[in-house]
Amino acid sequence: MASNDIGDLVTAFTAYTEDVQKKIEETVRNRGKEMRAEIISGAPVKRPDRNDKFYGIYRRGERSPGRYKAGFRLSVKVDDNGKVTAAVRNSTDPSLVHLLERGHRLKRGGMVQGRSNVGAAQEKYAQIVHEDIKKILEDGK
Repeated sequence: MASNDIGDLVTAFTAYTEDVQKKIEETVRNRGKEMRAEIISGAPVKRPDRNDKFYGIYRRGERSPGRYKAGFRLSVKVDDNGKVTAAVRNSTDPSLVHLLERGHRLKRGGMVQGRSNVGAAQEKYAQIVHEDIKKILEDGK
């Protein structure tokens, strides 16, 4: 009789664990989508020079404005241990993210200061997801 009670307890615990895991995965996915939207809304767009005689015509090899902004992708991964990871990456210009975040030197001399767009959103949403997971675990539903 005791082994049946233990079996029921294990079954209930397994169901609870799977339910909580699904809610955490859903929360991470939704917050990742929100983070991606915030990064896109704050991403800079290269403005073409209106004084250029070729204004509005994109020469071969020249990048169109908005290419950096449109390149952000969200990937959510769940490993075998149940760890859920969300990452927002730029698929079109991955090295440009580093230059814009950290700043860089110019050819003609001088320095461009970095603008924290991705890092600020990452810190903000890491805190939000942490709080959401705490709520899920406290509610137990």
